[in-house]
Amino acid sequence: MKEIAKINNFSVYFLDEETAKKYSAEISALADEIPMNEKGYFNIMAKEKDGRILHEKFKHSLIVFDKEKIIASLISYEREHEQNENYKENLLYISMLSVHPDYRRHGLARNLFKIFFENNKDFFYLKGKVKYAIQTNSADWNKHVRDFYKSLGFKQVGTKDYDNHTDMVLKKSL
Repeated sequence: MKEIAKINNFSVYFLDEETAKKYSAEISALADEIPMNEKGYFNIMAKEKDGRILHEKFKHSLIVFDKEKIIASLISYEREHEQNENYKENLLYISMLSVHPDYRRHGLARNLFKIFFENNKDFFYLKGKVKYAIQTNSADWNKHVRDFYKSLGFKQVGTKDYDNHTDMVLKKSL
């Protein structure tokens, strides 16, 4: 692995397949910290989800280490257009952002997004516009997360209903 950046003296790397295998339990534990995530459900090695191929997941995902401990991850893949209003174009989809509870409120997530945007600016959609999408729970208790994404330039474009909650779909273009 080659370090691509530092955030507060923590090392940032692209998540390659070998590292994902080695640290899959730690990455899954980070996913378990996300409210409303089914515990033990996230599989970093999955190549598809709900019939969708997770294209180039290891090309776009980032991890942050404090020495040998993973303290944050941003998992993203190239999502092909679908036959619905929320995802009618190809884009980079951020499927997970998680920061270990002991490392929150220190700018890790915001800086991780800056690194992510900078390293993925060459992923083009039509006419040079890079498109990103993310979903997050629309419940009142999650307002701080929605506000965080909006502060990064994401805008709500729709919602997606599940059995037990509704997600807000947000997109950003560069």
